[in-house]
Amino acid sequence: MKGIDKAIYELISTNAHVQAIMGVSKPEDVNVYPYNPDEDTIIPSITFYERNSDAYGGIPNCERATYKVDIWASSLEESTRMADAIDNMLSVTNLTNDYARICSFTLFTSNDAFESQTQIWHKSLTYKIIAIELQL
Repeated sequence: MKGIDKAIYELISTNAHVQAIMGVSKPEDVNVYPYNPDEDTIIPSITFYERNSDAYGGIPNCERATYKVDIWASSLEESTRMADAIDNMLSVTNLTNDYARICSFTLFTSNDAFESQTQIWHKSLTYKIIAIELQL
């Protein structure tokens, strides 16, 4: 699902609300990464990855998948504001860009945690999606 990963990256990094919360004005300045951040990652940041997927509906290149979107921030308020901006954007169906058509992006679970060792708030969002990867 590399095309779908690229689509999610583009959707998050170009979102004006996410950029404003992070205090940046260009998509390349949004701290969004596949998988979890390392120790040197600048906070706030957003990570995402596919947990699992399977073919869906007999449609070529169509998959049903579970995606995790994690938000790492210095305060609960900041992580919640980013989560709301991301969820408002992703919950719109039929998002299409050069990489994929996301037919359904539904929030399944949302959890907050404070990591005492790093003093970072971690919000974990789990989505169920149906998407068609476009030919690159």
